[in-house]
Amino acid sequence: MNRLVIILATTLLACGDAGTSRAGSAVSHTESTEAAVMVAAKAQADELPLPDVPSSLRSPEERAAYILGHFWDGMVWSDTLRSHDTDFMEQNMVNFINLFQYTDTASINAAVATMMNGAAAVPSSYMKVMDVAEKYLYDPNSPMLDEEYYRLFLAQALGGSVLSDVEKTRYRFQESELSKNRRGSKGADFSYIDVSGHRGTLYGFGDKGAMKLVIFYDPECENCAEIIAWLSHDPRVRDMVDGGRLSILGIYPDGDMDEWEKGKSKLPKDWTNGYSPDGDVVEREIYYLRATPTIYLFTPENVVAGKDLTAPQLDAWLSSAAVR
Repeated sequence: MNRLVIILATTLLACGDAGTSRAGSAVSHTESTEAAVMVAAKAQADELPLPDVPSSLRSPEERAAYILGHFWDGMVWSDTLRSHDTDFMEQNMVNFINLFQYTDTASINAAVATMMNGAAAVPSSYMKVMDVAEKYLYDPNSPMLDEEYYRLFLAQALGGSVLSDVEKTRYRFQESELSKNRRGSKGADFSYIDVSGHRGTLYGFGDKGAMKLVIFYDPECENCAEIIAWLSHDPRVRDMVDGGRLSILGIYPDGDMDEWEKGKSKLPKDWTNGYSPDGDVVEREIYYLRATPTIYLFTPENVVAGKDLTAPQLDAWLSSAAVR
């Protein structure tokens, strides 16, 4: 078992007298963390020694925050054999990121700042940190994709003096694009035309009071086909759609009408299937789509509840929504 998982289990269950429901939640989180680590990490890569948690810290959140804040204490950034080693840095970054789920944004931000301030003494190591963070948190094909976490790294890089203005150009562009349609903000409205020729809008779409799942897809995209097939056969989705709690909108965002016509029958008939007229979603950059499928979840009030959702993230939401 991964050493991080062992210490997480010990840390989060150390205060078992806090209540049965909390302990049960901790076990569930630990199991999901183990799976994520095993998938994302390089097998048996060298790992940093983890700090001993003071016994005075009793709650799981406090203990996780302490480990997070001191995660990189054992790192010597001038040791470029380690700080430039891709396997080493990726393994430890995955472990670091997997701790984020156990604490709050302020603790995460402070931990990221501490790590990057340490790395700042060696600019080449600093760039390695940014490269690995980008790979795991920004790459649309990463199972750990999370733009809000990546924004914390961008804020440090753009606010610091380690990088030159030229080096910051790419990160400024990323920050600008990630600012569009953020989680918790109202999503930008857009128009679409469905298979019957009806013109609709995001804001006008969906059953009253229903969550809205929007899948920007390409008919020739294999990943899109897999996601669509999974969702179309998932009983949780079926129950929510039939119960008027979820409405699903598939949108072909580009302007190639021949492409859409060939593939428009691939979506389930009880979903709304449409295209963006003249490819406006892409051409006007209403939504920043770096890959297909790109999946958004909106509240009935059109607030972004999930952005660039990965399959595991969508699966977790469906599980939680299904029991409500």
